[in-house]
Amino acid sequence: MSHKLAYAAGILDGEGSFGIITVKWHWGGFRGPVRRAVIQCGMTTVEPLQLLQELFGGYLNGPYVHKGSLGKKPCWKWSITTLGEAARAIRLLRPYLIVKRRNAALVLRYIHWRQQQHTSRYSRLPRPEFLDVEL
Repeated sequence: MSHKLAYAAGILDGEGSFGIITVKWHWGGFRGPVRRAVIQCGMTTVEPLQLLQELFGGYLNGPYVHKGSLGKKPCWKWSITTLGEAARAIRLLRPYLIVKRRNAALVLRYIHWRQQQHTSRYSRLPRPEFLDVEL
């Protein structure tokens, strides 16, 4: 299992991203920004993304062929947007991450903050000093 986790960390270090995104949301009379912890990766080869989905869950979407991109390969996208799946993935990947280690630590800290504060995804972001992370 550890060799698969190391491979997955390499994929995400090179092609993936760990972040907190803000999206517009219109549901049940609520309108406003929604914040989500996200881990995602896009590639033209689907097999590594299938491994990420097998290891961590999430969604695999595609293939996407962009208009005006005649002769280009179709693209696939894997993503995790649920707090539990993202936290689990980061905990498993943390020993193997190099390039995206700090980003992953920030996302994990945000997840813990959300869970401890019992805040909804509609809440404000934490204060800037919250984001000072020791690796």
